[in-house]
Amino acid sequence: MVNSLTTTNEQPFAVSYLIKTLGFSPEAALSASKYVHFETPEKADIVVSFFKNHGFSQTQVTNLVRRLPSVLISDPDKTLLPKIDFFSSKGIPSPDLAKLFSGNPALLKTSLEKQIIPSFDFLKNLLQSEAKTIEAMKRFTGMLNLLKCNVETLVAPNINTLRENGVPESNIVTLLQYQTRAFLVNPVRFREIVEEVKEMGFNPSRLKFAVAVFALRAMSKSTWERKVDVYKKWGLSENDIFLAFGKHPWCMMASEEKIMRVMDLLVNKMGMDSSLFIKRPGLVSLSLEKRLIPRGFVFQGLLSKGLVKKDFNIYPLFECPERTFVQKYIMPHKGEASEFTYGVPIWNALLVQMATRKSSPKCMDFFCYTEEKKKNGVSESNIITLFQRQPNAFNINLVRFRGIVEEVKESGFNPLRMKFALAVFTLRAMSKSTWERKVNVYKKWGWHQWCMMASEDKIMRLSLLIKNPELVNFSLEKRLIPRGLVFQVLLSKGLVKKDFKMHKLFKCPEKTFLQKFVMPHKEEASELSKLYKEKLASSK
Repeated sequence: MVNSLTTTNEQPFAVSYLIKTLGFSPEAALSASKYVHFETPEKADIVVSFFKNHGFSQTQVTNLVRRLPSVLISDPDKTLLPKIDFFSSKGIPSPDLAKLFSGNPALLKTSLEKQIIPSFDFLKNLLQSEAKTIEAMKRFTGMLNLLKCNVETLVAPNINTLRENGVPESNIVTLLQYQTRAFLVNPVRFREIVEEVKEMGFNPSRLKFAVAVFALRAMSKSTWERKVDVYKKWGLSENDIFLAFGKHPWCMMASEEKIMRVMDLLVNKMGMDSSLFIKRPGLVSLSLEKRLIPRGFVFQGLLSKGLVKKDFNIYPLFECPERTFVQKYIMPHKGEASEFTYGVPIWNALLVQMATRKSSPKCMDFFCYTEEKKKNGVSESNIITLFQRQPNAFNINLVRFRGIVEEVKESGFNPLRMKFALAVFTLRAMSKSTWERKVNVYKKWGWHQWCMMASEDKIMRLSLLIKNPELVNFSLEKRLIPRGLVFQVLLSKGLVKKDFKMHKLFKCPEKTFLQKFVMPHKEEASELSKLYKEKLASSK
């Protein structure tokens, strides 16, 4: 006989409760049940109701329980309410309280008297006001970690070490706000780190001193040494690396892989000397995907056209804001290098292919930068448009890509027209077997490049519209069916003829459709507007 307090497959009652009441997946519920055990729903229901009564949404309650399952067997009055009342007394409104606790559920199992209140008072004294403390906790959520530790034995000694070494109070507060974890370390180890930073020649009165402390705190000695070894592979000495670290401590915060990729781009792909890193170590902190690769791509293009010299000062090109970059390095050359004026998104598309190494940029070369371009005759504007809208079209083996282009040419498409590029994307997007299945469906109706991207089921449902096959891309629920219904009503009342050009009804914008096909008939077909709106509403 199966126990009534378990599910039919003999799982604990808690599993069933988490699934039915809080929307857990079976796997998540089973995992959470290892940390919470109850055989009746009453106590858990009280906890869930408690949170909802204090402004928590269903999603916030679920997320909170997922991260802290044991909260379901808490005593709300003894354990939960005092903490909520404490933060509420500091002027934090209910919506913010819900965000605070659902994002940091561990606070609910932290002692209010022994940890939260003493830590809050410590921060209030450091930041010099209660209001500033609340604002800092909202803005810098990492500071909430300080409420879960003993600040007197862990954080206070580390702050005193910085003070003793001449670090200004403002820099201490900045580091505490932005990098709270830097202080959550054994005071003996923290003092050692501060001494190391001093020995490197950092000035304690500068913010870089505090940043360097964080950088060394954030990694073990072995990790530091591995990163030093990575830089050494590019011909840099330890003195070079320490010099760069002194200029920009964040250069040691990049992963070993990121360091390798940045140096490879600068040295191997752009032909720069590795000493560039010593002068501008901040380059390692810039995004490869959003900054270095796309701007490097532009630099190489300008260089190849003789629009910049090889000894060109490349630092500003990488470091300037996006608007300045476009105004200074793109717009002045829009005549000589028109391919750079189509917008930054193309570079982002290209760099994703290059940076992730998922495909060879030779696909782009095939279209744009080799003799094949002359053979195929595809305009750069069409290539760039396709690249902006469908970058995955180029994420394919070059041999297969070349084969697709040949197939499109053999189909009679004009390489000078945008349809040629669209047809390449269409063939790229599906296997040959999928193509053949769709061809079999379309044989009765004719075809259009983009119509091959629809599902086979949708093709069949749109069989009445094959004279304008691009209609296959419109939404059935939001356009074709509601407007088709309007047409049927108008036809039944003799308000349009049977040979009416139906494609105009489907293609026009919503405002034009209402003005042309609905409003003129409000007397003869008064229900038309209501019927159309109801059909649209039912599709949402």
